[in-house]
Amino acid sequence: MGEMKGNLRCTFWCWALAALAGALAGVMVHLLGGFSGPQSVFVAVLLTVVVGFFLSVMLCGRLPTLDEVRARTEAARAMTSGSAPAAAPAAAAPVAKASAAPVAAPVAAAPAAAPAAKPASTFTPTPSPAASSASASAAKPAAAPAPAAVMSQPTPASPAPDDAAIAAAGEGTKPKGLAAPRGGKADNLKTIEGIGPVLEKLCHEMGIFHFDQIAGWGASEVAWMNANLKGFKGRVGRDKWVAQARLIGEVGVEEFLVRAKTNDY
Repeated sequence: MGEMKGNLRCTFWCWALAALAGALAGVMVHLLGGFSGPQSVFVAVLLTVVVGFFLSVMLCGRLPTLDEVRARTEAARAMTSGSAPAAAPAAAAPVAKASAAPVAAPVAAAPAAAPAAKPASTFTPTPSPAASSASASAAKPAAAPAPAAVMSQPTPASPAPDDAAIAAAGEGTKPKGLAAPRGGKADNLKTIEGIGPVLEKLCHEMGIFHFDQIAGWGASEVAWMNANLKGFKGRVGRDKWVAQARLIGEVGVEEFLVRAKTNDY
């Protein structure tokens, strides 16, 4: 009877604390969270049920008495002591059978097995000269040739041709063109200031599709392009196509567009 009253008292206080927590949560979400009245009530009820159930299970659960603990301990001892004698004969049977087996048979077989094992342990194969030379050559590290490293070093770019060099080149030399753009996709030549749709079409007709082609022009190529752009003579040198193309190759299109606002090329 006393235990039942204790459990009821514990359950009451657990649910009282849960109701208090739910009410506080409802007020908080209503004032701070902007919840409506029904929403706040729903949150309060839900939290009350969850917290009350959790506290009731964790705090008011019935614990075993001392007599029950003793009874369970005695039952476990009885089960352990009752199973030991039954297991002993089964465990002793293999020992008796093993002791009854003749011991002379393994001892007699040992001398016959010893000579067969001795040659296998003392035999050491001698590697052939060809195998040793092959392994020695494989162990040597392959040295990279010095000329290849020298050839891979980048060559410093020459300065863009100025007006004097272009004038000295005279008619100049026609730049080398391509039959089609590399990879089937041409660069957007209109990124260069001074090249519009019409000039881009003229460049394509001459086999000029990429920025690096323009960046590789010297004074002779610029002079030829200045003289042969129909309706746009002199635009290549005046708008500094070569300098702009080289800057695009060095810093990329995005950085070039930023610097092009101040003609920083």
